[in-house]
Amino acid sequence: MYRFLLFPLLLLTACTEQSPSLPLELSRGEIIDDFHQGQIGQIRFFNDWVNYEDFGPEDFITTLHLNEATEFNARMFLDKTITSYLHDLAPEMTVEELCAAGSFQFTFLVDGQETYVYNLQTGAGSCDYKNEATVFGIPWFGEKEQDHWGRFLWVKFMKLGGGEAALSQGVHNLTIEVRPYLQAEDLKTGPLIARGSIRVVAQLPEVSPTDVAVHPIAATDRFPVAAEPLRGEPVKTMNAKIARGQFSNITSVVVLKNGEILLEEYFNGADRGTLHDTRSVGKSFAGAVTGLALKDGHLKDVNQPISDFYDLSKFANPSPLKSGTTIHQLLTMTSGLDSNDSRPDSPGQEEKMYVTDDWAKFVLDLPARKDSGWSYCSAGTVLLGDILQQTLPGGLEAYAEKELFTPLGITDQKWQYTPTGVGNTAGSLKMSALSLAAFGQLYLDGGKGIFPADWATISLQPQVARNDEKGGHYGYLFWHDAIESEGTTYTYAHASGNGGNKIVMIEELNVVIIITATAYNKPYAHWQAGQILSEHLLPALR
Repeated sequence: MYRFLLFPLLLLTACTEQSPSLPLELSRGEIIDDFHQGQIGQIRFFNDWVNYEDFGPEDFITTLHLNEATEFNARMFLDKTITSYLHDLAPEMTVEELCAAGSFQFTFLVDGQETYVYNLQTGAGSCDYKNEATVFGIPWFGEKEQDHWGRFLWVKFMKLGGGEAALSQGVHNLTIEVRPYLQAEDLKTGPLIARGSIRVVAQLPEVSPTDVAVHPIAATDRFPVAAEPLRGEPVKTMNAKIARGQFSNITSVVVLKNGEILLEEYFNGADRGTLHDTRSVGKSFAGAVTGLALKDGHLKDVNQPISDFYDLSKFANPSPLKSGTTIHQLLTMTSGLDSNDSRPDSPGQEEKMYVTDDWAKFVLDLPARKDSGWSYCSAGTVLLGDILQQTLPGGLEAYAEKELFTPLGITDQKWQYTPTGVGNTAGSLKMSALSLAAFGQLYLDGGKGIFPADWATISLQPQVARNDEKGGHYGYLFWHDAIESEGTTYTYAHASGNGGNKIVMIEELNVVIIITATAYNKPYAHWQAGQILSEHLLPALR
C-alpha cells in the first residue's frame, strides 16, 4: 500500500530541541490520511521495518514466534499529540511544563494479567516533536543496534518486568496499552489512548547436558579446590538459563569460600585465561592502591586536600569548595566537583570527559557544587589516579604491580590508559576471573599483610548513604548493599562495573563471588547479576 504523503520514521530521540526562547503553542497535530484515520487508537505489529508511506494492513502480524523472530516493531496511531492529552490532565500548565512532567505510560498484559507498567522518561523526544507527532514507530527488537526508547522498553519489560517469565514455553496473548501520564505533585494518568494485542508463541531453546552440568574445577596454584563443591541443582539451573540466554552475556562465575574454590564456570567463549573488561570494578583497585600509598607514607592521610597536588588558580572555576576536596571525598564519591555520571546534563558527566585530551585537566576545570552528598563521579576517580601517578615511586602502574598485584599472584592485569598515559582508574582494568577473586579475598583476609587490616575494614564499611537506592551505602570505592535469598537477608560489599560485573564479598559467609559479563549499557545487567546471587549462588551455599 502506498500513500502520497511521505512520513518519516518517527524516532523520538532523533528530533531537534525547541529553542527555549520560542514558547510552544499547544497543537493537536494532524491526521495524516484516511489510513491513519481508520487506525486511531490502534497499535499494529509488524516484522521488518516498513516506513509509514509504504505501510498497510498487509504488513500487520497477529502472531509473533518469539524465539525465531529477528525483528519486531509496532506503529501506534493517535488522534492527537501527547501534549494535547497531557493538557487534558493539567490545562493550567504550559506546553514546556507538560513535556517536562509527562509522557506515555505503557502497560504490558500477558494472558490478561497486568505484568509490567512503565512511565516513559520525559526526555524521550523533544518538546516540539511531542507537540506535533500523532503516529509513532516503535522498534521493539532487532539484530541491528538502534538507539531508541522502544528497544530499551522491551528489554525492561522482558528482563526486569517479568515478561520473559510470563512469555515462557507455550502460546500467550500479549496486550500493550498506552495512556498519558503526568508526574506533578501526584501521578496522574489519563484514559486509554492506544491498544494492541498479538499472539506470542514461545519455545525455550534446547540446552545440552554439557551446558547444564557443573564442571569439575582444574587444579591451580592460585587457590585450593574445595573438597565439597556447591549444591548442584541451583547451579545447574543457572547454567541452563545462561545457555538459553535468559541470563545474557555472562562470561564467568567463580565462588570462593574460606579461600577455597567452590565453583568455577565459564560461558560464551570465555575460559580461565580470559581477561575480563569489568569496567568500573577497576575503581575499587584504585581504592586499594590509595590504601597502600597511605601505608607507605606517599599520602599524608585521607583528609589531605587536592590543593596539595595542584595549583587550582591555574584551572577554571576556582573555588574553596573545590580546592578543599579531600582524598576521603574522592574515595566516597562526595567531592566538591560538579559531576554526576547519572545525569547527562552534569558538567562532569563521564562521557564529556572521555572525549577530551586531558582527563585530569577536565576534572580540575569543573565548577564546584554546594551539595556534599553522594554523587557517582568517575571524574573524581580519574583525579585520584592522577594524584597517585604523581606521588607514587615509578608511577601508578609500576607501584600497583610491585605492591599489590605481585603479592597477590596477579600477573595478567592489563590497564587501559588515559590520553595522557596514566592508568585509567575509572575502570576497564582487565584481568582473569581468578585474579579478580584474589583481589576480593584480600579484603576478606583483612589485607593479608599487604595493607593494614583497618584499611580493608574501613573500605568495605558504609561511609556514606547513597541516593540511588533506599538503604544503599558506599565505602571507599566499594558499594554496600543487602540482598534477600530464601528468606535470609545478607549484607555485602561489592565492586561493581557496567555490564553486570561484580566482585562480591559476604563477610558473614566468608565468601567471595565473581560475576563477569559483557551486557554493557543494558538495563538488565545489574539486575541479572542480582538474580544469579539471590536465586542460584546463595541457595547453593546453604
